[in-house]
Amino acid sequence: MSVGCPTVISITPAPPYKVGDVLTCSSDGFLLSYKWFDNDDMYTTDAFSTSTTVNLDDEGDIDYTCTATATLQDGTQCALSEDADDTVYGKYPKPCL
Repeated sequence: MSVGCPTVISITPAPPYKVGDVLTCSSDGFLLSYKWFDNDDMYTTDAFSTSTTVNLDDEGDIDYTCTATATLQDGTQCALSEDADDTVYGKYPKPCL
């Protein structure tokens, strides 16, 4: 592993997720760029965010991947990814009927 490459990546908070949570991707590499991908979107391989964070605004299943990429001095790149694959629950429990 080259100096500056990410060796650890994490997404916080841990599940269970709820509407309003903000997922934060972090890593230990240097000069990193971050990309979030929606693995359920079969029509694109483009990142839907290049921020370290994404907001969970809707209920339902998510299957996201955060990738941290370092570009080394010689121009080579190294990357590491982590998945957030779970259900986002409503902010408040639904009443019993």
